[in-house]
Amino acid sequence: MKKERKHLKTAFLQKKINMKKTAEEYLVSNGTIQLAWKVSSIDDVINPHSVPGYEFITDELASYLESFTKILPKDMPVVLQISGCKFTEKEQQLIRKAIDNYFVLEMMKIQNAGRGNLLKVLWFAVFFILTVLAFLFSDIKQHQMRLEIFYVIFYFFGDRLIDYFFLEGHSNLTLRRQLAQLSCMDLYFTVEYDDDEWTDDEALEAIKHAEKMAYKNTLN
Repeated sequence: MKKERKHLKTAFLQKKINMKKTAEEYLVSNGTIQLAWKVSSIDDVINPHSVPGYEFITDELASYLESFTKILPKDMPVVLQISGCKFTEKEQQLIRKAIDNYFVLEMMKIQNAGRGNLLKVLWFAVFFILTVLAFLFSDIKQHQMRLEIFYVIFYFFGDRLIDYFFLEGHSNLTLRRQLAQLSCMDLYFTVEYDDDEWTDDEALEAIKHAEKMAYKNTLN
């Protein structure tokens, strides 16, 4: 048995997945990304612990939607079908507002984190400029002392500078776009799950909705 298992570890590491093909096969219908959420009541969408006027979605729905962020095709609108029971027009609007607000708040967190990092980078840039000026107007001994101080401070802040421009900054920008894509998704409600291929007119409406929502930059 051990002999038969010998090459399994290498085989697992070499397994390849075509993410684009897989995502299109399971999620895409006529140029739109189709997600589905089955419910038995509004409590499966709106957290029952939220109060009127401050509704927010359930952790389960939020986790489900965010699980797709890294595999969503970048240039397609997202459509979420909520099936299982009949919602009133008021309930549908409440659900739309709660989902939209959730992703807007998540985008705000990313944006605020980016601003905080940018402020650190600006302070570092100011320090660097002042240090260069100090070198220009100092003798050799003072120059050596300031250079050592510069090395110490760069050791603590230089990694943040590199991280902001090359790692975290790009990662936050990508995550913000992914969250924006979800915040612009369209919703439709059915009692029975509808698995029919979307028509061109329906796909066009989803694209128009996503574009409209993309320019909406405040909470409802």
